[in-house]
Amino acid sequence: MLEKNIINDDLSSNFKYLLYSFVISIIFSIPIYTAYATGTTRSNLLARSKKIPKSSVTIKDVKVNFNKGTFSKKTQSLECKKREIRNKIYKTKKILRQIAKKKHVSVGQLNIINSQIINKQRLTNIIKKEIVLLNTNIIAKRKQINVLNKQLRSVKIDYENMLFESVKLRNKIDKILFIFSSKSFNDLFLRIKYIDQYNEFRRKYFKKAIVIKNNLRIERIAAKNKIKKAEKLYLQYQKEQKDFLIIKKSKTAIISLLNKRTKELELEVKRYNKVLGTVAVVVKKTIAKDIKPKKPLIKTKIYSRHRKSVLLGSFFSCRGKLTWPVKSGIITKRFGKWRHPVLKRGMVENPGIDIQTEPGSIAYAIFPGVIKAVVFVPGMQQLVIVGHGKYYTVYGKLFTVKVEIGHKIEPGDPIGKIHTSTEGITELQFQIWYGQRKLNPERWLTKTY
Repeated sequence: MLEKNIINDDLSSNFKYLLYSFVISIIFSIPIYTAYATGTTRSNLLARSKKIPKSSVTIKDVKVNFNKGTFSKKTQSLECKKREIRNKIYKTKKILRQIAKKKHVSVGQLNIINSQIINKQRLTNIIKKEIVLLNTNIIAKRKQINVLNKQLRSVKIDYENMLFESVKLRNKIDKILFIFSSKSFNDLFLRIKYIDQYNEFRRKYFKKAIVIKNNLRIERIAAKNKIKKAEKLYLQYQKEQKDFLIIKKSKTAIISLLNKRTKELELEVKRYNKVLGTVAVVVKKTIAKDIKPKKPLIKTKIYSRHRKSVLLGSFFSCRGKLTWPVKSGIITKRFGKWRHPVLKRGMVENPGIDIQTEPGSIAYAIFPGVIKAVVFVPGMQQLVIVGHGKYYTVYGKLFTVKVEIGHKIEPGDPIGKIHTSTEGITELQFQIWYGQRKLNPERWLTKTY
């Protein structure tokens, strides 16, 4: 009797909880209680879930196979390089159009065509790299799609099996009977708790299938977009290859015409070497007069007028950061010894660089300094030497000069108008000296052009 009274007291005190549990059990639409009746415990279900491949546990595990960050950085870098080269090609085309108006074949025209060929080769190589990178990404995407498909199939099979077992035993045991056939209150509590846990497990499993399905759809769309982009790049590559062949044909035609003027070209090379020798003598004499012991370096804050940049420090500290002496142009003759593009034995030793630009272009100062010399050199036209402490910059082939000896100049100040030859070539001879030593200007200027 005492035992019965205790049980009755327990039931009366927990009547509200039993009623709540009963309502909750009725709400469940899927007969998941059957798993308990058939001996399929929560631990057994978790054991079954281990059959699913580990890669399907989370989508993040799959995405580690291909680093999206690395791919985007590489594509951005290649796009940036492509824009720079296209800009150079546009400038060379503009200069070539100006030269073509003169209808006179010259070495300057050949130099600019050579520059165009180099830029075209670089552009095709970059496009080729982009195609290879995209193909690698597409292969990775396809592998990712295959893994996701396998995961989805695995999750679907397991989920279908669970549903099948539940439906199969639906009519064998009633929900209410399952809950209220408990031997004790604790057993009742554990059964309700088990139903909650199992139901939550099923919901998570279902959500996992939805996540995999959505990711699969996203990856398929991404793969299609990559394939379209690769196809466009391939068309670009074919177009650039055709343009490259056309430019090479025009180069061959110009060389064949220039080969008929070999004697004239040999004389031009001799004259040009003589002019460069004269320029070197003038520069060395000017520097020798100007050099003083323990001369301080010019230190200043520089604001460029035709390029948005700010530099701070001495001339040496601005290496690789100096603005160009022209607003736009192409280097056609580089520093040091180089072979003549037509003559087999013709060699030229350039103390600076030659920058071809558009007719009417102005040469600008690249660093604060003082005008040390303004000299006319036959074959080099007007020559301006600017002092920057122990460093000197030289501007040659100027038609008119806008400065005088002793004038202080700032970056972006106009030095003079660049001379245009009878052949339509507008070219600036630019040099940098440290004391009596010649330096390669390309290493000092920015890589913008």
